[in-house]
Amino acid sequence: MQLITTCDDKCRQCYACVRACPVKALELQDGVVRVISGECIGCGNCVRVCHSGAKQIADDSAMAENLICRGHTAAIVAPGFAGAFPTVDPERIIGAMRKLGFASVWEAALGGELILPAYREWIGAAGRRSDVVISSVCPAAVALIELHRPELAKSLAPVVSPMTATSRAARAAGEERVVFIGPCPAAKLELSESGVNGSPDVALLYSDLSHMFEKNGIDPEQCKPSAPDVMARGPGRELDFPQGLIRALGLIESQAPPGIIAAAGRDACLEALDAIAANRLGGAVVHLSFCVSCMEGAGYPSACSTWERREAVSRYVASVRETSYRSEAVFSKHIVVARDFAPLALDGKPPSESDIRAALVSMGRLTSADELDCGACGYSSCREKACAVAMGRADAGACLPHLIRARAERPEATAGKGQHGCEVALGGGVPVGTSGFEAGADALDMVAYSPAMEQILALIHKISNVNSTVLITGESGVGKEVVARYIHRTGNRANGPFVKINCGAIPEALLESELFGYEEGAFTGARKEGKPGLIELASGGTVLLDEISEMPMGLQVKLLQALQDRRFVRVGGTKQVKVDARVMAATNRDLERAVREGLFRNDLYYRLNVIPIHIPPLRDRVGDIAPLVYHFLEKYNAKHGRERELSREAREALERYAWPGNVRELENAIEFLVVTVDQRVVGIGNLPEQIRSGFCVEDIGVKISKVVPLRTAVEEVERQLVERASESCRSTYSMARALGVNQSTVVRKMQKYLKHDAPDRG
Repeated sequence: MQLITTCDDKCRQCYACVRACPVKALELQDGVVRVISGECIGCGNCVRVCHSGAKQIADDSAMAENLICRGHTAAIVAPGFAGAFPTVDPERIIGAMRKLGFASVWEAALGGELILPAYREWIGAAGRRSDVVISSVCPAAVALIELHRPELAKSLAPVVSPMTATSRAARAAGEERVVFIGPCPAAKLELSESGVNGSPDVALLYSDLSHMFEKNGIDPEQCKPSAPDVMARGPGRELDFPQGLIRALGLIESQAPPGIIAAAGRDACLEALDAIAANRLGGAVVHLSFCVSCMEGAGYPSACSTWERREAVSRYVASVRETSYRSEAVFSKHIVVARDFAPLALDGKPPSESDIRAALVSMGRLTSADELDCGACGYSSCREKACAVAMGRADAGACLPHLIRARAERPEATAGKGQHGCEVALGGGVPVGTSGFEAGADALDMVAYSPAMEQILALIHKISNVNSTVLITGESGVGKEVVARYIHRTGNRANGPFVKINCGAIPEALLESELFGYEEGAFTGARKEGKPGLIELASGGTVLLDEISEMPMGLQVKLLQALQDRRFVRVGGTKQVKVDARVMAATNRDLERAVREGLFRNDLYYRLNVIPIHIPPLRDRVGDIAPLVYHFLEKYNAKHGRERELSREAREALERYAWPGNVRELENAIEFLVVTVDQRVVGIGNLPEQIRSGFCVEDIGVKISKVVPLRTAVEEVERQLVERASESCRSTYSMARALGVNQSTVVRKMQKYLKHDAPDRG
């Protein structure tokens, strides 16, 4: 089955999905990175890290709705369902499911308790056998073994998942149709295995359930509370927590019988499998969980943190411990929980050593010194990348550090002013060049790695050969001047001058004469022969009015007239001077707000804002961070005579940081590391603390001017946050992610504070 699909027009070949995939089940086809369905283990990591939204998990809600329409369909809900809607009473969620049409609701924790005796038997036998036993209720860990460690499939304890155990119990109780709802996409894979009898008909994610609520106009918070029809006794609800099976068995690792090992999390899971394959854990029982806890699953609908989800689940578990249970009849039945595991065949065969060697040569890795193992391409090592190249899954030429170095060594990279032929990467995996983010540089190339920058470059290509005025906005340090220079360099005025005027750096008394020039004797101290202004000097080229918001109101009138008439008069003169320069303006301030406040002329604003270009902050275009990092490494290694490289952990930390100072802050950080770090490889420990922790100080702008009732203050902050989110987000779901609440809460808050309905805007 095609569990995870790729939206072709959204894929930007940033390779974040390749980097996140533990089994590298992805391939590059026709310029798009797609998931290989027969090799995917359903962990959902690629979906979590795809900033462009290109990776999407299959939504089977239509199949579930079809089953519901056929009548008497049971829902099995995993223990973490309370964390999917953490601000909603869990029993109201059950009530909403009944409103969808589910005839009965079963706790999947019941199945967890049905399989506990089988696991106790296997654990009790630990130490009496020489072979390793692998226990796991994690479908992703099981799929990892069956598909990619087939030699270890025989070591899996032959016990079904809690999902399938509950489904078998439900069918034994007379339920004909069963739908499972949980946090993990990998649960869908188990349903596709023909050897697993009695499994549910359909597996949904919590996000699918949320979409079904929205589609049917159901707000869980407004639904009547209802308890599940069939509930667990209690221990089964521990399965979604870290080391869930061991917790459910009443054990902790330090008190477990000898030979019990718990490996939670992707890296620990892979390391444990390596140890088992190397026969270093003979006789042990190894409990595997691909995520540290199921609260990390990719199937949650909101942006709440794992800790918020875990807290919501903990509250639910504590609240139902004393509930009277209605499941004794189920426990009295004999439910078969056994199953067989066997290796699942993969298509194709691994490449030979000669194939890998040939691929390394095609990648330009002629010696071991050429193998940088930087991870920018998504693969942890050049050899791993070569395997993918040999299998036709990756592009041999997509190596960022080598391409940047090759670009720097090409003669045309240092061509003089007025040359055309700028190279821009609009796709293809890596940018050909990344120079130009330093102030005052003649930018020949730009980073076009993120979707946002690609859109800007596409617009630039449309406007570079026209003379329309351009207004460039964005936070300080995002690269507004670079964009202006790039428009100039790629346009029909590239052979002319590029003149930058910082309207905030020139004293107000001198700004007019600097802009428009002056005639002989215009004022005391003026040159005898007069002086042309900077706008005049830009004739035939481009003039950039940087920090345009700082221009005095009096000068705004003269600038407006010059833009309208294409003529102006020098200070102290009477003769009209023709303007033959393309005008661009840049600012980091909100000009519309300045107009409303009377600080900027509205007629000048509209004259400048013919072609608006907004450059997003670096935190919103994460795909540009790694290319910029390697460019700045190259630049400052050459400048300071160093050969510093960056570890993968350090690069990932740089990608996690919010960069409040944008590209300028990133450049300064890289120069600092090149200059101060003594060893060749810059590790995560060398990074400043705020970057290592991902922490940055941001002023959220809450200011108190008088004492008001606390409830009034809280509501005012809520109103402002909802209003701002509604302006910047495309849908109520994206608003929910930004605000850290569920979608129904967003709708209710919008109706309360914005006084109108909240239609989803896509």
